[in-house]
Amino acid sequence: MIVEHTQDVLNSVGDIIQADLTLDDTLQAGCVIQDIHVAFSLLEEEKLLVVACYLGCVSEDDTDLFFQVLKANYMWAYTGGATLSIDESTLQLCLHRVFELPFEEIADIEEALSDILGAAEYWKKQLDSDDQSLGMADQTMHLGAHNIRI
Repeated sequence: MIVEHTQDVLNSVGDIIQADLTLDDTLQAGCVIQDIHVAFSLLEEEKLLVVACYLGCVSEDDTDLFFQVLKANYMWAYTGGATLSIDESTLQLCLHRVFELPFEEIADIEEALSDILGAAEYWKKQLDSDDQSLGMADQTMHLGAHNIRI
């Protein structure tokens, strides 16, 4: 039942973003949205859907970026309600959020995904930018301009 519900949710999201989001045998689906790899993972027994956006590799020495990430994670201020983390083995900066299933309405995930994707685009640009020396206060006014509506 939860697998079917999740697939219905992913079908709806897939229709909006024009991507095939079919769960595989490992209960995962994924796509690329504006050069951001997005993975959807169903934890069936826990009834959780994990959405993860892989943004790019970071340098272990980039303390300025790490400080920005810590500030962004505080009360989910600059993450669209998700959490930024770094995969220890790949050094990929990842923005992820866990959703409890089932959704009352499939539309419930659309706004949350829009917020996450907007934040992911912002952080992807930060990684791609040669200039990461701006303070968070200087950057926050630009965050809203990068929202992606789905």
